[in-house]
Amino acid sequence: MLRAGVLMASLVAVVSTWAAEIDVFGSDYSIPKAYVQNGESKGVLVDIVKYVDERLPKHHFTIKLAPWSRAYKSAVDGEGGIVGISKTAERELVFDYSEPLYTDTVVIVVLAGKAFDFKAIADLHGKTIGIGRRGSYGDDFDNALKAGLFRLEEDSGPANRLRKLLAGRMDGGLFNGGAAGFQQVLQEDRELHAQRDKFEVLPVPLKIDPNYLAFAKSMHQQDLLNEVNKILRAGHANGDLARITGAGLSKAAGR
Repeated sequence: MLRAGVLMASLVAVVSTWAAEIDVFGSDYSIPKAYVQNGESKGVLVDIVKYVDERLPKHHFTIKLAPWSRAYKSAVDGEGGIVGISKTAERELVFDYSEPLYTDTVVIVVLAGKAFDFKAIADLHGKTIGIGRRGSYGDDFDNALKAGLFRLEEDSGPANRLRKLLAGRMDGGLFNGGAAGFQQVLQEDRELHAQRDKFEVLPVPLKIDPNYLAFAKSMHQQDLLNEVNKILRAGHANGDLARITGAGLSKAAGR
């Protein structure tokens, strides 16, 4: 009986340990938020997820970055969480969300000399806008797209977006991380960096966009998200998250 009890306790411990391992998917090419460089996952959101993970008592996150469309599908299918996701009414039917991890500044990059006046979504009328595949920037953006206000040119990443812009296939491209994020995209690509004077950033951003950690409702991870939220609140209060974000964006700006 004693041996059986020890064996059962061991099995429970093994199962509990296995259950605590949770994959978190994200984009592998969303500079400066999350990206892969020399085989290593980097970015502001990656650092914040690691910070949260270190403080979770019963769970361990494994970060898995991939093209956004693949990462998004994996999360929808309940294979793990997803980081760097924006909120929309449609997505809130599928996902449970944390509190914001990071607030992104989404800028519009155009060819130098071809800037247009932008102050609101309506100013995209008749334009072709470059965006990562399966990307979204909120309900106003999605609703305007559905209404035919503008067209999308989807791609596999920001460098590809800039090349399409140079080829005249779009009027503007959307970039994360503000002007600093755009500058890091240029720094990561020698060919594009040599043509940096051919681009300019419109002065008014498309959106100030909160980014979240989310899990498909089918995963029933609201208790875990409550733990994550406590860590995020503490990290905001003591300045840890501001330091992580500031360090990440300083790197993006080359400082």
